[in-house]
Amino acid sequence: MATALAGSQAIGQYDVCILRAGRLNADCSPYYGSNGGIITAGIVDMTASAELKAGANVELENGCGELLLNVAKRDRVKFRNLSGSFGLFDYEMMEILFGGHLIHGAAGTDFAGEVIGWGEPGIDDDDPNPCVLEVIVKNAGKGLGACQTPGSSTDYPTYTGYIFPKCALTFGERSFAQGGQTLTFTGKSEQNPNYGSGPWRDWDNTAAEVFPTTSPMVMVGYDNLAAILATSGLSEARVGYVSTPAAS
Repeated sequence: MATALAGSQAIGQYDVCILRAGRLNADCSPYYGSNGGIITAGIVDMTASAELKAGANVELENGCGELLLNVAKRDRVKFRNLSGSFGLFDYEMMEILFGGHLIHGAAGTDFAGEVIGWGEPGIDDDDPNPCVLEVIVKNAGKGLGACQTPGSSTDYPTYTGYIFPKCALTFGERSFAQGGQTLTFTGKSEQNPNYGSGPWRDWDNTAAEVFPTTSPMVMVGYDNLAAILATSGLSEARVGYVSTPAAS
């Protein structure tokens, strides 16, 4: 039977290009509207490791202690543990990812009314709503590298988006030293039954199936980065809040 893989390619992946994040409402459905998301080229690295529920071992012995039955059931993924770092300190991005408090410049200063800082959530603060993360990496085809011809029989998606549909994130360890400083984070990603078409409303235009609501991590191919940015209402990655598409 012929393969149905796009471009008949088992693709390789390299480099992390951009990260999109969107707010979720209290019921975990995407929030649409002003200041609803961010899209940044400041992502340096990210790791998503599986938190497993060990599968049971089913054993049965006879009266002489001989093993009659031995079945090892599959481990299951409960959620994904997330950790990573950014090379840019974007306070509005931090508020979406971690919650907390934005700090604005006082009247009469050079940055009056503008965001000049961020305070992390305290132990007595309400839990912030979770968010959606999507990390976008480049693809390459075996024997083709990154040089495919659009519309040809070997054409394949040029990017893959890794979607983490319901994330609870925390500002990570911060060290102070000579040289460049990074913003680190940790957290978890779980399944989201109310993801729908996502914060950018592009899932329904990308995949024939509905979003897999039992998955804590989903990967999907995209044709090109310009299209990804266009669905976010942008022509390029930037700093600060962006709006997510208005409810239709």
